[in-house]
Amino acid sequence: MLCQTHGALWVTATPCRGEQLRQGAALAGHEILWFLHADAELDSQPLSALR
Repeated sequence: MLCQTHGALWVTATPCRGEQLRQGAALAGHEILWFLHADAELDSQPLSALR
């Protein structure tokens, strides 16, 4: 499966963005959680700013 190849977790959810975000946040295992919209355009070094 593609997700396993890249160390990602595939989780099914109801077709409701809020519920999908809640479910993903509940499964997160790090201090920082960054929801990024698919059509977002990032500045040159956004991860450096998070560190």
